[in-house]
Amino acid sequence: MRLSNVKNAIQAMLIHNYNLGDTANKQDYLIPYMNGGVGIGKTSVVYQLLSDELIVKSVKKMFPDFKGDELGLINFSLAQYDPSEIAGWLVASKDGETMKRLRPSFMPLDGYGIIFVDEVAQATLMSMNILGQLVDERRLGEHYLPKGWMVVSAGNRLSDRAGSNKLPSQLRDRFTYLDVEANTDDVLEYYAKNGVDHRINSWLKFDDQFIHKFDASQDNNSTPRSIERAGVILGLKLDNLTLRGCLDGQIGAVASASLMAHIKLHDKLPDFDKIISDPMNTAVPEDRGVLYALCGSLGVQMTKDNADPILQYIQRIPEQEFMAFMLKDAISRNKTLVQSPAVRQVLGSKGSLKDLLL
Repeated sequence: MRLSNVKNAIQAMLIHNYNLGDTANKQDYLIPYMNGGVGIGKTSVVYQLLSDELIVKSVKKMFPDFKGDELGLINFSLAQYDPSEIAGWLVASKDGETMKRLRPSFMPLDGYGIIFVDEVAQATLMSMNILGQLVDERRLGEHYLPKGWMVVSAGNRLSDRAGSNKLPSQLRDRFTYLDVEANTDDVLEYYAKNGVDHRINSWLKFDDQFIHKFDASQDNNSTPRSIERAGVILGLKLDNLTLRGCLDGQIGAVASASLMAHIKLHDKLPDFDKIISDPMNTAVPEDRGVLYALCGSLGVQMTKDNADPILQYIQRIPEQEFMAFMLKDAISRNKTLVQSPAVRQVLGSKGSLKDLLL
């Protein structure tokens, strides 16, 4: 499933869980488990759902005392805890004759939010068996999960060779499995919304083979997570030799070479001020790589004031895919652009463009 589909599925499950109320049986809860490659964006899905309007609305409906606009988050990496920490440390009771387990540090007492249990497949079998009680009964021993908290889980695939283990059958049966796949459009939309360097977006739009190219035998791979960090490196304004070395260490030598080659294409872009002042006569590049670089550059510089000449210019490119890429990237970065008369006119006059933007 695409990340956007996985996000929609978990959103629906969380709303369902919150709407169950106090009369729910344990089998009524749906516990999503994202099963996907290393660095593919599973954690980012959870962070986006914390402020999801429909989820927050459901929480407020069931719990009137919740006044916030964002749920809490407990990011709990199962593989980093000993089984005794997960179950709760055993200590002597006051009578000195019995034992009791302390509340685990990640188990909330009150409030509303998501417990994100990550790296499930990297944990030991004993840890997974203990997790089964939380997933199935919403408790660990005598410590129950408050009604305002829901569980979402994730792990890597066995094929990723990321130290993953096969989940025991009783735990697998309690999860709703969601197989996550990298999708270029979903990743680019996330990058645009989060201000990742526009050169990353135009590079991946032109050459999307690197969107998730993972080889467990290599130290560095191009994944959505590592590529986002590559965007941070681009902002350091390093000289080319140093930049290439840093990118090699972040996304691997092959992806780094491709990205550096794309960055050089920006030297061939027409002057931005000339495009704004004379959009109908400024030369339009013919090379597809340069066109994607141009669209990425124009998208990040587009405002309500200059949208009209930019759109006049970009409409001179016969293939609508370039305008669709530029507009989607620009609007994701700056939502106010939808109020621009020029943008509205283009969207209204080119019906097929809407399909490309979706």
